Amino acid sequence: MRKIFFISILFLSLPFISFAANQDIVVNEIGAFEAQDYEWIEIFNRGGAAIDLTDWKFYENETNHGLTAFRGDLVIEPGEYAIIANKGDKFAERYPNFSGTIIDSSWSNLNESGEAIALKSSDSAIVESFTYISASNYSLERANPNLADYTSANWQEHSSGNTAGFQNLNYNVPADNQDQQNNQTNEPSAPASSAAGQSVSSSQNQPPVAKAGSDVVANIGAEIIFDASLSYDPEGQGISYMWNFGNGAVSKEAKAKYKYDYPGTYIVTLTVSDG
Repeated sequence: MRKIFFISILFLSLPFISFAANQDIVVNEIGAFEAQDYEWIEIFNRGGAAIDLTDWKFYENETNHGLTAFRGDLVIEPGEYAIIANKGDKFAERYPNFSGTIIDSSWSNLNESGEAIALKSSDSAIVESFTYISASNYSLERANPNLADYTSANWQEHSSGNTAGFQNLNYNVPADNQDQQNNQTNEPSAPASSAAGQSVSSSQNQPPVAKAGSDVVANIGAEIIFDASLSYDPEGQGISYMWNFGNGAVSKEAKAKYKYDYPGTYIVTLTVSDG
C-alpha cells in the first residue's frame, strides 16, 4: 500500500505574495488539437464544496488570462465539469450537445507539443501548475484527477476525439481510493511506501519513513536543495526516492536541486519505497 502526503512549499518574488489556494479545481482535459479559436481546457471540481472562480486566471504563455462566464456562472459545484474556452461562442457552436458551464477566456494558441499552464485563484495563488505533454491529434485526458502526476502515466491522448464536459475515456481511479484532499492519494502498490512525516504499518513489511524537511520560502530562480537523506527503512532495506515538484517536474535523487521560474505556492511531494 502506498500513501502520498503533501508538503506545502511557498516560493515568492517580492512584492508578489502568494497564499495557499483551494486545490480541488484541477485541469482534467486539454483541447490543444483544435483550431485556434476552438481551443479549450476542461476543469473539474473533485472536492466536496462549491468553488467560486471569480477573479481567477488561466495562466499560459507567461500571461494571466481572465475568466468570464459565457454560459452558466463561475461557481463550480462538486463533481462538476466546466470548459474554459478560448472563445466561448466558438466552443458552443462546435459542441451544441454540451449543456454545461462554459467560461470564456482568450489566448493566442495552445501548443500541441505541450507547454506550461496554470490556474491561479483570486489572490494570485497557484492552484495547479504543470507542463502538459504532447497531443496533436485528439484531446489530452487525465486518467486520475486525484494524482499530481503530469507524465504519460496519468495523461493520455484520446483515441478518436475528446470527452469535453464529461468523464474522460481514460478515467482510471482505483475503486479502493480513500476520500482525498489536496491531491492526497491512496492506492495499492508494491512494495510498501509512505511519505513525509507519515508511517504505515504492515504485518508483512514495514514501509520506509520519508523525511522531506521543513517548508521553504525562496526567490524565483534560486536553487533549492530538497534533501531526503534522513529517510529510512525500519527493516534496513534500501529505498528509492521520488520527488514531485508540483509543476510536472520530478527527480529520483535523494538530494535533488531545483529552480522555480514562476512565483506561486507549489505542493511538493516525496515518496520513498523499499524493495
